[in-house]
Amino acid sequence: FADEGVPHRLEVLREHCSREGRDYESIEKTVLYSFDVGEHGERVGRIVDDLGRLAELGVQVVHGSVEQIWLVRPLEVLASEVLPQVAAL
Repeated sequence: FADEGVPHRLEVLREHCSREGRDYESIEKTVLYSFDVGEHGERVGRIVDDLGRLAELGVQVVHGSVEQIWLVRPLEVLASEVLPQVAAL
């Protein structure tokens, strides 16, 4: 999960890899995330910040749900405002 425990869990993974002789970098780091852009896209900045923080920690893939997906607008906001900002991360 994309919460405050990510750094600790990645460190535990790194320690396990070291003990077992496994290359930590060969493991794809993945988290679950709830994409909630807000009713009018007001949470886009928070999402971009969260994804940037996760990328800095070494997370490479984010799987998640889109809040209120049935409204379609959240998908439009993700495509037009979030994806262009995080594409370079």
